[in-house]
Amino acid sequence: MTGSWLALLLLLLAGGGIGLAMVHDQGMVMISWDGWMMQASIWTTLLLLLLLWFLSDLLLVGLHSLLHIPERWRMWRHRCQLRGYQKSLDQAQSLLLLGRFGRAEKIFLRAARTSEDPLSAWLGASRAAERAGVFDRAMRHLDSALGHNDRYRAVILLMQSRLLARQGLEDAALAKARLLYPEVSREPEVVLWLMELLQRCAQWGALAELLARERALAHPDWQERERLAHLHVIGHMAEQATVINQTHIVEQIASYVQTLAKSMREHPKFRTVLASIWLKLDQHERAETLLTALLRLKQPPAEAIRLVGQLKVDKEAPVQKLLEHMMDRFPANVELLHALAGRALYLGDRGKARTYLESALSFRADPRIQADLIELLQSEGMNHQAQHLMIHALRQLRA
Repeated sequence: MTGSWLALLLLLLAGGGIGLAMVHDQGMVMISWDGWMMQASIWTTLLLLLLLWFLSDLLLVGLHSLLHIPERWRMWRHRCQLRGYQKSLDQAQSLLLLGRFGRAEKIFLRAARTSEDPLSAWLGASRAAERAGVFDRAMRHLDSALGHNDRYRAVILLMQSRLLARQGLEDAALAKARLLYPEVSREPEVVLWLMELLQRCAQWGALAELLARERALAHPDWQERERLAHLHVIGHMAEQATVINQTHIVEQIASYVQTLAKSMREHPKFRTVLASIWLKLDQHERAETLLTALLRLKQPPAEAIRLVGQLKVDKEAPVQKLLEHMMDRFPANVELLHALAGRALYLGDRGKARTYLESALSFRADPRIQADLIELLQSEGMNHQAQHLMIHALRQLRA
């Protein structure tokens, strides 16, 4: 509206100027075209031209307001830019697949500089630089993406953390992940990545705190990863045990296990690994309790049966009776025969141990069983038989 008033003011000023000029000198102009002829003074002609310009301007303004020409023009330009942007992204993706990372990165960068929303282009440029092995440049591209669009801050920080980890900078990657964690504390991918970094950096205390906070996470692999992470924490605690502080460490591990969910504590894999940890700490009664529960399953884990052979408990222990009962159900189970041989050796019955080992070898040539039988034969002075078995085992290995 202001433009129209300004044009009207200019028109009035021009009309006044032309009127004053017409008083001094009229002048003449003649226009002839296709049999038509018009003759008028110069000033009248100029006035008509100004009037025609004014009417044309009003007509254009009216057409703009009716047909929305500026908006249509902007939309058309925006569509053209989007088509060009998408074409650049497709070309760069093709170059990435062909292994031309440098060229792909340049096209991604050119697309990022010309687009209104260049997030995809910045991420593509970072991926191309990473594939080319230029990690510093890849990190700068991610910084540019983060500075341009803060809506996807969590995604970009996660990518930066993974990029740092690929460079072997686990501490820096962990720092990035910790910046990210408070913002999206229940995001499964973030929690799992933070767990992995804490295990790599051996920060077991922080891992235990994280596991205590994040329970029942909505992720298909969460239970498996949570179980492994808890076992890593327990294993680290067991490694700290010495002759002086072993009692304290055992109590600490027992307290830690009691804080876990019942479904976690009763899982066969968890019980098996925990039993092996108790055996390393010479806690045979605790290990026996776990292994007895595992042997009562319909399909006891093979590793649990093997661990039973390392138990140092008397022959009246429940686990011994379970093994003998299982022998009736699974007479051809090699792990079970090996475990019975280990128990017989601990109880001092070398003859029965030898029988179990020879029976196991008749079903499967296991190097561990062969080694135990060779050691048993040598301890009984049967060096010739031990040597013969050793030669036979070596031939099997070569074959």
